[in-house]
Amino acid sequence: MGVKLIQQIEIKPQMSDKDKLHPLTPLKEYYLEDQSTNFMIKNNMFVTIEEYRDDEKKVVGPLSSTDTQILTTSFMMAHELNENNINYDAETVFKIDLEKFCKLWKIEITEEDKSTGLIYHNIKNSIKRLQSRSFIYLDLESNQPVQSSYFAYIEYGNNYISFGFPKPFIQYLKRMDRFTWYYLENIIKLLSENKQYALSSYAVTLYENLQKEKNFAPIVDGKKVIFFSVPKLRKLFGLVDVYQRNTEFKRNILDKIIVLIDKHTNLKITIEGIKEGKEITKYKFICEFPAHDLDFAKAVSKKKADRLLLSAPQRKKFSKLLAENVGFCAVYRKENEVQKDFIARIEKQLMENLKAIEYWPYLKAVGCKSRNIEKLANPRIYGPAAEHDDEDIKF
Repeated sequence: MGVKLIQQIEIKPQMSDKDKLHPLTPLKEYYLEDQSTNFMIKNNMFVTIEEYRDDEKKVVGPLSSTDTQILTTSFMMAHELNENNINYDAETVFKIDLEKFCKLWKIEITEEDKSTGLIYHNIKNSIKRLQSRSFIYLDLESNQPVQSSYFAYIEYGNNYISFGFPKPFIQYLKRMDRFTWYYLENIIKLLSENKQYALSSYAVTLYENLQKEKNFAPIVDGKKVIFFSVPKLRKLFGLVDVYQRNTEFKRNILDKIIVLIDKHTNLKITIEGIKEGKEITKYKFICEFPAHDLDFAKAVSKKKADRLLLSAPQRKKFSKLLAENVGFCAVYRKENEVQKDFIARIEKQLMENLKAIEYWPYLKAVGCKSRNIEKLANPRIYGPAAEHDDEDIKF
């Protein structure tokens, strides 16, 4: 079984030197910040990872909406670090603040929820489910089969979800030669269906897999046509032994999640069963994708234009350094403002690109190096036509 699964992974077997080397020291900790991206890029292995389960004989249920929210948040955090060229590894501790987690997923915690501990109960159950899953996949470094869960460890305490990625996962998180991209807002909307606890998770799984195939699917009458076998869908949803009759599977799962996708996204889907003999063995998904879902170049261009000049770790570091700079304090510090409040105000202001440009002389003085900000702060030197460089700020 393991060999068969490994052969299905569409990757190059060896890592390049670029994959192995990174100039920056890996972060020790990374905290979830307020959402700074509306755009997700995800390695294809993670989109279909439920197919590589090695625990099918165990009693492990399908993913819940909370499970999927935690997973998506973890992948989003890795994606943001990739986007900002910030290095991380298996030793990096990722931390999700519960308040920011709820804000991201638009979860309202009522007084009753607090008294009953519902959200905490859901998170702890999710952590158990996520860690009970086991996968066999290819280690890109050794080119050998490897087994792991989603996380090397994951725990909840003091209003934080803390986790680390398994070392082999890191290789896939940073490798983007085969990837799926989509707008994160659609996933957030799908998972906002609190009353559809499991169905919303299935909807995300189907949505991601359709997004994965969108650029390769044939076009018929102006619509993309995508085929998935019944066994593949069952594995992806974690429903291998549930709804054995195809009519039940379609009525209780596929039809309902297509309704959710239609309600919360601009993707329109029509489904048809394909028979081999008397049995339906696969389904044809006739998909009408909105134009912006098919224009990757435009999405990347917009993302670059909207990207903050300073990442969260950089804002945290340089706000402290600016608050200690005599020249900066003389100009920007308010009368009787305590140091802690001054640092917090600077850190918040650095989320505004115009402020980062305004503060640039002082940022340079405390050791910040960025060609992007340098160009924007000195247009006469670099000219208005200078391209927005992808090089990020150096520590």
